[in-house]
Amino acid sequence: MLLTVALHLFPALHRSAEGAIRQLQLMRQLDLCALNMVKDLRRGGFSPRGKAGRALWIGRYQREPAGSCLVVGYAYYARSDASGHLVTATFGYRLRRGGAGDPA
Repeated sequence: MLLTVALHLFPALHRSAEGAIRQLQLMRQLDLCALNMVKDLRRGGFSPRGKAGRALWIGRYQREPAGSCLVVGYAYYARSDASGHLVTATFGYRLRRGGAGDPA
């Protein structure tokens, strides 16, 4: 009798544990993405030589409505010790559900 109960209980516990692990993995992935976005937004407009271009603006992704992309621009050294050449980076994060102008 005890063995029968254990055989029915084990698969349910296993499924529950798998679901919890998947949820934790997703939460960790989202947390890392958010931290990277915060780093990029803090760097926005940085230029060690004072020639900063546009730091942050709302753009438009191809074939999507206006306000569908958050664009960040900054400069950084190619080598971490600031002895390399200066690289200018401009990239964007796509916004969903109406873009930046329409709070969801």
